[in-house]
Amino acid sequence: MIIDSHRKGIDNIVIVGDFNMPGIDWETWNGKTDQDVQIIEVLQDLFMYQHIDEPTRYRIGQIPSLLDLVISSKEELVRDVKYMDPLGKSDHLCICFTIDTDPDINSTSQQRYRMDKGKYDSLTQMMIEVNWRDNTKDMDIDETWNHYRRQYDQAVESCIPKYTARTAKWRRPMWMNGKAIKTSKMKYWAWKRYKSTGRYEDFERYCRKRNKATELNNKLRRDFEKLIAREAKTKPKAFWKYVKSQTSARDNLSPLEKPDGELTENDTDKAEVLNNFFASVFTKENLESMPDLPEREFNQPVNSMEITTEEVEKLMTKSKTR
Repeated sequence: MIIDSHRKGIDNIVIVGDFNMPGIDWETWNGKTDQDVQIIEVLQDLFMYQHIDEPTRYRIGQIPSLLDLVISSKEELVRDVKYMDPLGKSDHLCICFTIDTDPDINSTSQQRYRMDKGKYDSLTQMMIEVNWRDNTKDMDIDETWNHYRRQYDQAVESCIPKYTARTAKWRRPMWMNGKAIKTSKMKYWAWKRYKSTGRYEDFERYCRKRNKATELNNKLRRDFEKLIAREAKTKPKAFWKYVKSQTSARDNLSPLEKPDGELTENDTDKAEVLNNFFASVFTKENLESMPDLPEREFNQPVNSMEITTEEVEKLMTKSKTR
């Protein structure tokens, strides 16, 4: 898999998982078995980096071992590696790290608009004063849209102030309260103590703290979801906010493979690959066997149609929210 990715010209590669090779000394890159030596040679030949340098599996009565690895094609691709306490009853640590494929991702702050401080009367006036008819009469639809967007962006920049917002590193679940956060911290510090001492009594203490935190967290989540479900009709925004927080939709489409084996490099290539695929499986209907629709007579033709603002507003107020 690693070699195939290199052949396809993929620069940023990150591989994670339980390799189950405790015999490898990653400080000196030496192994005890033939399999250890083989994986070391492959990684060295491809100039790969291994970022884990502490034991990742702790089982009572056994020596801690380094089994879980984070391997990347560039040393700077992985940063901020942290070793967290296990998830549930697992004896493997949770390893958290940042994949840095774009320098802009490192930014800890970003500019956002203060929508509540906007001068919307001035913004509206600026848009009204634009001579849309004369400026766009010789433009096609794309040029007209780009002209409108430039005018709009200029008006927004002039009338809506900005502020610097720091990017949150972690957002706690909606159902977590102060007590749940406290029990999670107690579980974490119990694990840190066991990790440093290796004593059985410290491991038992960690298990008690872990079970208590898990039980409380599960109860709070169940109660919160029941409340959201009961109030879904009266508070639809809260319901959909929670649904959105539980989904992990991806905005960007990953590179697709072309018929010649190469990967797409831009959105146009991706659209072409998808179009060709859907066209190849599209069912072509036989137009000769289309049914004949009966002719219909109308007593009075509709020559004009008038839609008022009041009618639209009335229908919108009666429509059901999500």
